[in-house]
Amino acid sequence: MTLLLLCVAAVSCGEDDDIMINANMLNVNGTEMEIGEATFVDYGAMGSGINCDVLICSEGMSYNVYNSQVTGRGVFVYFEFITSESMDLASGTYSFSASEQKSGVFTGNSYYADTRSNGIKAVVKGGRVKVLSSGDSYSLQFECEYENGIKIAGHYQGIPNYYQAQ
Repeated sequence: MTLLLLCVAAVSCGEDDDIMINANMLNVNGTEMEIGEATFVDYGAMGSGINCDVLICSEGMSYNVYNSQVTGRGVFVYFEFITSESMDLASGTYSFSASEQKSGVFTGNSYYADTRSNGIKAVVKGGRVKVLSSGDSYSLQFECEYENGIKIAGHYQGIPNYYQAQ
């Protein structure tokens, strides 16, 4: 019986393309840190979709949407998504595109910043983000590569701060 359960579990994991990282964690080049908050800002029409920006901050940081300032010490990732739904980040897998502004991508305006000691800011070079939405609750699982060889994986799960730009 135990052998059968192990086989089923192994097959299930092998077929699942989820990014494997604990909920509400960021992994920056192998260093894990807790996510403190997530903020979504709906900027309206862009290209052939809707521009929804997402900022995910590590514990100890916060984002002020009114002056676009991040305060505190830590890291944050910023994604500029093009989605198909206004007032929502549609469920699906988003791929990186440096030039296209169509639904289902995150753009070359996406970046990572580290304010802890050296003030690194690096633009995304590739990756994917899997989004699941259910009402006001979201799950974002992501793996991205940035300039200077920085690799970040993360999994945010919860109800983000949400704003609609005027």
